[in-house]
Amino acid sequence: MTRLRLTSFTRRALQGGILAILFLVSTRIPAQNTLEGKLVQVPEKEVNRQSAFVDAERERILGRFASAEKLLQAFLLDNPQHGAAWHSLSKVQAAQQNNGGALESIRKAGKLEPENTWYALYEAELLEQNGQTGEAVAVYESLSKKYPDNTDYLRRLAYLHTLAGQPKEALKTLDKLEKRTGYNPEIAEKRFYVYVGMNEHAKAAAELERLSGAYPNRMEYRYRLAEFYRETGNEKNARRVYDDILRINPADPVALLAVGKSQYAGVYANPDVPLDTKLKELIPQLEKYRLKPDEALAEQLRQAASAVESAHPDDPRTWSFSGDVHYLTDQPVAALEKYRRCLTYPNVPYSVWNNTLQILYDQKADEGVLKMANLAMEAWPNQPESYLLFGLSAIRLGRNAEAVPVLQQARLMTARSSDVQLREQIQQALDTAQKKN
Repeated sequence: MTRLRLTSFTRRALQGGILAILFLVSTRIPAQNTLEGKLVQVPEKEVNRQSAFVDAERERILGRFASAEKLLQAFLLDNPQHGAAWHSLSKVQAAQQNNGGALESIRKAGKLEPENTWYALYEAELLEQNGQTGEAVAVYESLSKKYPDNTDYLRRLAYLHTLAGQPKEALKTLDKLEKRTGYNPEIAEKRFYVYVGMNEHAKAAAELERLSGAYPNRMEYRYRLAEFYRETGNEKNARRVYDDILRINPADPVALLAVGKSQYAGVYANPDVPLDTKLKELIPQLEKYRLKPDEALAEQLRQAASAVESAHPDDPRTWSFSGDVHYLTDQPVAALEKYRRCLTYPNVPYSVWNNTLQILYDQKADEGVLKMANLAMEAWPNQPESYLLFGLSAIRLGRNAEAVPVLQQARLMTARSSDVQLREQIQQALDTAQKKN
């Protein structure tokens, strides 16, 4: 396990702090205090007690948890009423994955100092980490009753209710939170997601309606409402909200895009309209073309792709989409240019690699296929199409010895694949390479 390396400055500061504490409790010098103007000697037993706790804390801070636990256990044998020591022991045990011991220790600290909310909060944290969400709920319910004006406790309680599969209780807690803070976007969002989790789409939409009504100048809430209606198949209400937006601002680019007037507003070239919004409108059109090619639609898609490129040149999705448009509309040279640009970004989806390889193979650019396939196999090692195209190009170049092991690997990868056609292509290529080899 890699250890955290402290800078020399941090190390000196840490050592200096520990040494300062140890200096104060050292038994080598008389420990004394002033009480009512008189010098009072601190008993050596008390000095030793403090020193033992400081030694244990030093080990914990330095990450030597086994040593810290041993020192804390010894300290607590003589000082079982020391809440801070039980808290420290709990942290040490949690760091060593002893979750049961950590819970037991923090509960002992809580019993000794029931007014210390930090102990309760840490107990709830441990319970949540252990998957004991219901018990964590109980801790926060107790805290919210004890400190009803602490809205942070109510926020956390609502979250834990949701996590524990108690949506109705979460909604009640959010109602309490609203009474204390007033209605605001945070509460609306939390309530919206609870309703979505309950599959109560009408109530979720009603919450967004309320939010957009409460903040009429915040167009993003109206966008979200319209988008939610569309996602849930309620096109009528989605159109109503977009029309409402256009009454407020007839040139609103997002609404114009959604209602199909983008070609007149130049929306696709507007960098202020999010790329996600544009792609949600364009990808269904591209799918429509794929199912039923139409030259007029193809030209519209190419124009839209060009506009998106000018608006979002630094987003890889721009070039992936533009490549797909040109690839499907039978412009492989242009598609290859777009895909190559997309591949300059990290974490590109495999479809871009595959389409690029297919174009290169169709162009008989076999050396390019081999280079690109090697990169694709490194980035996506479990995609057999790259192995197949490598093998086919290697065969075409007469480099059968290179093709055989790669195609054998592809055959192993597809041994249980339901794609019969792909398996047959790999086997045929392998048979050809072995015969020629």
